[in-house]
Amino acid sequence: MLIDAKLADTSDLNSEIENLASLLQQRGVFIRLGKDFTTFAARIQQTPERAPLHEQFAPDLDMDGAKSAFWICGYDEDGDLVHTQAAHLLDLTGKSIAAHIEEHQHNYFPKSPPVIRSTVKPKAGPRSSSIDGMVAYHGEMWLRKDLRDQGTAAILIRLGLLVMVREWDPDAVFGLMNWSLACRGFNMRIGYHHSEPMTVTWDRSDSRKQHQVWLVYHAREDIKFLMQMPIVEFSAALANDFR
Repeated sequence: MLIDAKLADTSDLNSEIENLASLLQQRGVFIRLGKDFTTFAARIQQTPERAPLHEQFAPDLDMDGAKSAFWICGYDEDGDLVHTQAAHLLDLTGKSIAAHIEEHQHNYFPKSPPVIRSTVKPKAGPRSSSIDGMVAYHGEMWLRKDLRDQGTAAILIRLGLLVMVREWDPDAVFGLMNWSLACRGFNMRIGYHHSEPMTVTWDRSDSRKQHQVWLVYHAREDIKFLMQMPIVEFSAALANDFR
């Protein structure tokens, strides 16, 4: 059962969302949706293996001027948190994703290890410089280690994407991914088929080594294409071992 979610007049989307929730339940992940970010932040704080909440979704801030936002949490049979993701809708009419990231770059830094602020370098790629409109930011993706196989992450991302389409019908969706995951093709395995390298780079204060996050995104036509793809077949392919 999904709770606290908007009941839009989109029966096909609602049906697929419920089907995905049922599929995840068969895998031991019980889904809840909500919009109270105080609750979301509290559950993350109570889960030590999950990294701290980023500033974009802090309940005491303005979420980068977001027009709307929601979160998705997954729990196991014991009620322990096993998954998080969140999204908010940004009005970037006449303002590109690249310009938005540069303006709000401090909100994308991890809280640990600390960042050497003087080394931060946003690098705008061609798509991040050209995508604008009503754009959804998709973040806070986390899945407990014992569930990181068999395509579960792809199903969860598909669920989040469908909720975004139902709630907002955005012009585009974007996220930022750790470079080490992107270079191993994790963006492809969860359904983000487009990326740009080195969107934001900085040096870590604990090692002076450079850290990078890469842009991953869907334009409207990509979202339409993915929605036509049977998730059962897609997740089955992603569950294969490609060694």
